[in-house]
Amino acid sequence: MQITSNILVQIDYSLWSSWHSEEDWSVFFAPIFQGVLSLLNITKSLEVSVLLTNDKCIQEMNKQFRDKDKPTNVLSFPQLSAQELANIQMMQQPILLGDIAMSFETIQKESLEQNKLFMNHLTHLFVHSTLHLLGYDHVQDEDANMMEKLETHILSKLNISNPYQ
Repeated sequence: MQITSNILVQIDYSLWSSWHSEEDWSVFFAPIFQGVLSLLNITKSLEVSVLLTNDKCIQEMNKQFRDKDKPTNVLSFPQLSAQELANIQMMQQPILLGDIAMSFETIQKESLEQNKLFMNHLTHLFVHSTLHLLGYDHVQDEDANMMEKLETHILSKLNISNPYQ
């Protein structure tokens, strides 16, 4: 049985739309999202929304939701509790997993500073955010190591080298 997952993309910053339309960005993110779910043996149809924005907007969100008054590359807003995630295979589908917001300016700046291809860095951050929506975190060293291993494994399947080296 083919599992389909939906990616809803909204663009509120023109530099994103100068590259691709919302539909094209959805097509870009969909196989990455499906790859993460497949690797984690999640066989439910899940939905995620992605906001492609700028530093000003993401800084406002970062201040409002994390009490940090500065821009960041990406924010994740999970919709499911840890208990719901533990029982995800028994839930009715489609399931709204959560929301991701990504800042073009910060991602572009980081790509240049770290000598990474923009699309590879964007892919890494999307994988990272998706793992957050699925309950993974990196507050504790042990959890951070597990999350990094998962990220690098997923990225290797997408022919993207380890972003932590």
